[in-house]
Amino acid sequence: MLRLSFLLPLLTLGGAAAAQAPDTASYPYRFYHFSLGTLTTADGETQQLYLPYDGLSFTGLMPYFDQQPLRHKDQLQKFMSVSHIHSVAARQAYYETVLEAGQPSPRMARRVLDGAVPVFIWVRNGAVVPNRWYVRDATGDLVQVKADTYRVQVVPLLAGQPALADSVQRDLKGYRFANLYQVMRRYNQLAAQSPAAR
Repeated sequence: MLRLSFLLPLLTLGGAAAAQAPDTASYPYRFYHFSLGTLTTADGETQQLYLPYDGLSFTGLMPYFDQQPLRHKDQLQKFMSVSHIHSVAARQAYYETVLEAGQPSPRMARRVLDGAVPVFIWVRNGAVVPNRWYVRDATGDLVQVKADTYRVQVVPLLAGQPALADSVQRDLKGYRFANLYQVMRRYNQLAAQSPAAR
């Protein structure tokens, strides 16, 4: 069984990783990230899946188009390389690692990788804000929820890009995604249109 022990420093609040938190405010719309592998969608499209990392805590899975070189490589001992993140081995290994780390809830992490819960993190002034999860309630309003709340219909809030954020909210309002694939595809389409993608 593949073990992702190298994720533990990133998933656990406190410790060395938190003490060495990077200054994400120094550059706009960028994340400290490392590749979690390549995911192939149901219609055959290939997407890169990344884990954004803000130096403090695990904040959610998110597709990310930026190919910026990884910073603080010394914090990462190795990379995970899988052809399909939904493979049983990868999903089980990730679930077990998060279960051991206790951040976020194991049930939430498992449902994310099962494709049942699309998750996006909130970006403020170009920096990742930990533990901010947003979903739409029954009235269509964005509401913040705890990381162990596993409802669908999560949308990204992109600071400094109101047009893109408005487009995302308008297009997704009232629509409940069936799985993570659909969220990834739509987000990448919109993000690629943003000036930040160039």
